[in-house]
Amino acid sequence: MNRAFFKFYFDSTRYNIAFSILVLLIVNPLAGIISLPTYGLAIGLLCYRQFHGNQYYFYYNLGFSKRKLILNSMIINLIIAFLFLLIIY
Repeated sequence: MNRAFFKFYFDSTRYNIAFSILVLLIVNPLAGIISLPTYGLAIGLLCYRQFHGNQYYFYYNLGFSKRKLILNSMIINLIIAFLFLLIIY
């Protein structure tokens, strides 16, 4: 992974974090943590496609397919969510 991937990750995760914090405040902490790698990721990717959709060509030219970007983001979010679950519970 390189800087270009992490640029994508941070750009798409901004929306995911905002949504997950909202879920955390409205529902409970467990739901907020679970939303990070699951439906929060989907919301983040939808927002990224809406606001930065033309940048997928940039990542494709660097050798990252859309599938690879999403899969790597999901793996990172699963690890982070697992660490949060260990800390809280």
